[in-house]
Amino acid sequence: MRGRHVSLASTLALLLAGATAASAGTPLDPTGEVTGFVPPVRNFAKCERFTNKRAALATICIMQCHKKAVALAYRSLAFDEEACESTCHDKYQQNVDLLKPGSCPPCLDSQHRTDLYPIYENMAEQIAGLTYCDAGTPIGSDDPGNVPTLDNVLKCEQQVNLNAAKVIKCIKLVCHRKLADSLANRDQSFNEPDCRRNDAIKSCLAHYQLANQKLVGCPACLDEPAELQAVFDQLEGELDDDNGLTYCASPSGAFVD
Repeated sequence: MRGRHVSLASTLALLLAGATAASAGTPLDPTGEVTGFVPPVRNFAKCERFTNKRAALATICIMQCHKKAVALAYRSLAFDEEACESTCHDKYQQNVDLLKPGSCPPCLDSQHRTDLYPIYENMAEQIAGLTYCDAGTPIGSDDPGNVPTLDNVLKCEQQVNLNAAKVIKCIKLVCHRKLADSLANRDQSFNEPDCRRNDAIKSCLAHYQLANQKLVGCPACLDEPAELQAVFDQLEGELDDDNGLTYCASPSGAFVD
């Protein structure tokens, strides 16, 4: 992790305060489980959808860096994980910098888009601690998670990491995106909870559980359904809580005091 993580808590607090300030917006989820507001105008919706996608892909990119770092460290080969993560950051920044001034709501201006990255980077780091959980050499001096010592454990943990990345894609790029798009188009028919976890066959949770059934040789920290469920639950909770950081615009496109 780089120095920008030092101010993660304060950055998150400021961004959440900004999102909360848009309190006159129509909530995406009246229950409050999924944060965020219905995009008020089309160009803001496009900006929020794009930023949401780039944040998800940045998270997955960092998780892929962890995967490479663990695989190479297991074979006693060198890998510059920090350089890999820097590439993820640069790609994210280059993409969100493509958004033209005025195309985004104030809550997603250039600085706010930049400030989002460390939040999703931290999410990826925390997931590494849950997936690479067997005893071993730390992935990095300041990163959660360990490099396993057994081949079967390595294969299991790498697959759980991949399954977790698919959860991010499913929740953030399908469920949350479709929820915002449907409500922006005044369509109430999309069932976001079913998409995320309630549908026993088609939900993100159902696909995750099905993929986990193929796991073999897992360490004690991942050999029970409850332990694998904890990975999903943490991701789901963080993605739901942080959704309001991208879907943040008020009806006027400005923060409401």
